[in-house]
Amino acid sequence: MENSSFMYIIYFIIGGTIASIIYHFGKSNNTFVSAILPSIPVMFLTGFFILLYNSGNIKMYVKNSICTFTVLITSLLLLYFLLLHFNEYLCSFLFITIFILIMFLISEYKIIK
Repeated sequence: MENSSFMYIIYFIIGGTIASIIYHFGKSNNTFVSAILPSIPVMFLTGFFILLYNSGNIKMYVKNSICTFTVLITSLLLLYFLLLHFNEYLCSFLFITIFILIMFLISEYKIIK
């Protein structure tokens, strides 16, 4: 098996494991652990070390990560305040729509490269 194919399999397993753990704790209604797991910067560190290993642009990666993290935090705050007043399904739809729209606009106007 080629080395790069092996690495794809490893990253697939890691991502699937994280998603499965979040699903398990979410299904168990353990909101504390379900909220902590996505905030662990595993994916950021993975991307960082992959770029470092492949001589990628680390500064641009960190800049883009800060930008997307800021959008995520802002969107989560908006979702929280919407949940105080509206149905959770409507709020989820609005959250996803607004987040995708903002990320599209940021990408379109080359704020993130």
